Amino acid sequence: MNAEQIQVLKEQGHKIVRFEIGEKEFYLRKPTKGEIILYQDESLKNKGSVASRSEKFIRKLFVGENVEEFAQYLEDKPLALGNFMEEVLKDMGADENFTATEV
Repeated sequence: MNAEQIQVLKEQGHKIVRFEIGEKEFYLRKPTKGEIILYQDESLKNKGSVASRSEKFIRKLFVGENVEEFAQYLEDKPLALGNFMEEVLKDMGADENFTATEV
């Protein structure tokens, strides 16, 4: 992606995350609140495996021209999926630290 394409997405209200892996670059947008709710809803209803739901979720967030290269990367490195998920969900509450005490 070039700077102009990224700027257009930002103007549309998207936050973009660039992943650099060796010589490769992949761009994903942060999910909307609605997309997170839908993902959680599908998880609660056990629609498909966790891995397939997560991969479907991440693929929907992919932006850029090299979608085939990204798909191949996920196929070759399936455990990287969790790292992509962690990064795009950062600052959305998944990494909150708090203490809960039963009273």
